[in-house]
Amino acid sequence: MNSQRWVWLGIATIAPLFGQPQIFSATFTPPNIAGAPFSAIETNERILLLADLSRAGQNELLSRTNDLRADIVVAGLPNDDEPLCDALIDAVQPRVIVIADSEFPATRRASRALHERLTQKKIPVIYTRTSGAAKIVTDQSGWELRTMDGQEFQSR
Repeated sequence: MNSQRWVWLGIATIAPLFGQPQIFSATFTPPNIAGAPFSAIETNERILLLADLSRAGQNELLSRTNDLRADIVVAGLPNDDEPLCDALIDAVQPRVIVIADSEFPATRRASRALHERLTQKKIPVIYTRTSGAAKIVTDQSGWELRTMDGQEFQSR
């Protein structure tokens, strides 16, 4: 597949939902954009990166725009809340959700309640704690998402 590649742990050009596009490395995030939601747009597809956006941040995001639709949403786990409240999922209408959780520390694991709530949405959900890394590749014909454990999703 001859394609442009967007790499989560590399350097990418992405557009904050509010402000000017910036180039940054996921290993170094300037303090003024830490935790801010970003939308990576390739052709007609959108990938929404929410980091560990709290419930208050999710509500603020919903109040600031009515154009949140994305094919893929990637979210970390906020310290005190759950990621992706139902209203945000309804606004984004994702085809796939990626929850960036991990085995250790235990506080970085997606809860059973989160698993159950997202299962009710009938949208495929990838938990990186169990699937390993998720790789998203985009090109003019669409996107493809593959995980280390063999799950595969595509827009085509």
